[in-house]
Amino acid sequence: MTPYCNNNIGIVHPYTIEKEGTKKYVQKEERIEYIDFCITSASLTNVEAWNNAGGYDEWMFIDIVDFDFCAKLRELGYEIIQVNDAFLLQEVGKLREINICKRHIYVRNHSAKRKYYFVRNILYCHYKHPHTFSFRIVIDLLLTTYLKVLLFEDCKIDKIQLMNKGFRDAYKKIYMKGEKKNEN
Repeated sequence: MTPYCNNNIGIVHPYTIEKEGTKKYVQKEERIEYIDFCITSASLTNVEAWNNAGGYDEWMFIDIVDFDFCAKLRELGYEIIQVNDAFLLQEVGKLREINICKRHIYVRNHSAKRKYYFVRNILYCHYKHPHTFSFRIVIDLLLTTYLKVLLFEDCKIDKIQLMNKGFRDAYKKIYMKGEKKNEN
């Protein structure tokens, strides 16, 4: 991947294939693609870009933290490239496919704690990067997550309670503590 490294590249990311699930291998004509976001597992990160972006937002801990970092890089003018002939085989959650009226619905069935971080962090990312994480995108993600939990997942009450706590904690972080925009 090093031939793709230069000063304006923030991350070089391999093509990600889900072991089971929504993203299968698709042969691509282009050897590299410019992308907006990636998970940072198995990626190469430009150290100068890392330092300029301030690294990861440690408050976020897990879920969406990669996308927050990518948003910071792109706001600073860095590019993210995906190398289509380098692969990362990834397993995300206990994925289950549900077919309803010829439509495939993928349910990850993450733990209640993981659902908490997802809700909290997607709301916080909307606050930090409102143009990247638009209100519509955030609402769509949250509604989809809540509906999947209510309709298809185990431990519904625990998950909904922690997801609601994620809403409250994001609100506290953003508004109650008087946090200034783009501070970690």
